[in-house]
Amino acid sequence: MILRSGGLEIRAKGSISELSKELTSISSFAKLASSKLSVADRPRLEEGQVTEEQTSVEAPVIKVTKSTQGNIRALFETPWGKTPKTLDEISRALEVNAVPDSSSNIGVALIRLVKAGELRRLKKAGKWTYFRIPA
Repeated sequence: MILRSGGLEIRAKGSISELSKELTSISSFAKLASSKLSVADRPRLEEGQVTEEQTSVEAPVIKVTKSTQGNIRALFETPWGKTPKTLDEISRALEVNAVPDSSSNIGVALIRLVKAGELRRLKKAGKWTYFRIPA
């Protein structure tokens, strides 16, 4: 698993079940390390606030569930989910959260969320992009 926060990259090895149990601790460590190692002239962000650069590059840390659909829903409820995401970006975000899944399973879950009215999709440069409907 690779967790990126700001300019910091943390790599953790272990089984999916081991990593999912330690995800909160790893995330806390990443936040602490990032705050201690931050560049002095970089503006400090409040907890949960992300920059535009972070929303397009990094994946958020979510509380994982046993459901692919629930995990995707959790991704799109974060600031990361405010901008349209491709299937590949969603797949990478799930991997970062130690819940990798096949593209076909992710695609089915996305279509179900679209049909339920929770997400919308648009074709952009020949690829479907998914985004959350603002509340």
